[in-house]
Amino acid sequence: MKLDINKLAHECHETAVEKGWWVDGQERDFNELVCLLHSEVSEAFEEYRSGHPLNEIYYSEDKQGNQKPEGIIIEFADLVIRLADWLGCYKNEIAYRSGKVNFEGIDFPVFCKETHYLVAMLGWDNIIYNLIDCIYYVVDYCEQNQLDIDKAIGIKVAYNKTRPHRHGDKKA
Repeated sequence: MKLDINKLAHECHETAVEKGWWVDGQERDFNELVCLLHSEVSEAFEEYRSGHPLNEIYYSEDKQGNQKPEGIIIEFADLVIRLADWLGCYKNEIAYRSGKVNFEGIDFPVFCKETHYLVAMLGWDNIIYNLIDCIYYVVDYCEQNQLDIDKAIGIKVAYNKTRPHRHGDKKA
């Protein structure tokens, strides 16, 4: 895994600021941020329910006529990007990494349920470390299931830069 969490956090947060998701001097609503994380896990599960393979990337046309990447691995990338964006608002260099998680014998629905639980347990106490743990939870799952999360993150980060301000004036 080539993931540079410091670089990713900086890049994702910078794009989110440019797209209007963060306003200088204002914090985003904690509960909205957590709900957005849950939405990415749920979107990944919906892709699974639709029968898409874990590593499939396909494209649909967005409202601007751009090719929007889709798929389970792209939803994982979205989750990592949202976590990295949130992490990036703290502007810290991150040197923390907990141990790897072993997902042997864990099927996809259980992984989604456990990811929802991990996101639900986020709190202000040790928020930076908790965000990092969430990122590496997804990364570890992807590594152990031969899913190219680096490629998916790269594709989705590039796509996000083409999106309009607040993705067409979404509230959250």
